[in-house]
Amino acid sequence: MEAVGGAASVIAIVDLSAKVGSLLSQYAKDVRRANADIERLRSEVANLKNAWESVKKLLSGPNGAKLVTLQQFAGELEAALKESRSQLEQLDERLEPKTRHLAWIPGRSSLKWPLEKKDVGTAIEALSRCTNLISLNLLVDHTYASLPLNETQTNKLQVIS
Repeated sequence: MEAVGGAASVIAIVDLSAKVGSLLSQYAKDVRRANADIERLRSEVANLKNAWESVKKLLSGPNGAKLVTLQQFAGELEAALKESRSQLEQLDERLEPKTRHLAWIPGRSSLKWPLEKKDVGTAIEALSRCTNLISLNLLVDHTYASLPLNETQTNKLQVIS
């Protein structure tokens, strides 16, 4: 993943995640029957946002070029980036209220939850796949980065014994 283009795409995903999270918060306030679905979806969007923020932080840091796994699996991360963006754009489109001036009726919410249970499950699965791929790459890079330190410490212990 190119550092500059990738960073711009990651920033767009983080911003879009924040927007979708905000829309989900508004629905959680206004729609009672879908609270569990909303909370599950909001949690997965937050997880995805945090994962991409971690990637952004690492790529823009001084050791960004040394992240072997993120460089080696750039194609998979690029696919995850595209899928993340696609899923978030679909959610944004479906969650955005169609009319800004919804009439308030006593005893009824002003917003209607636009997603069916199966749509929520599908979205959560897709977002979770992206989050898991990112997290796995970050974990492998973290492990890889810590190996030279461990090998050095092991060698020092062998010299001391």
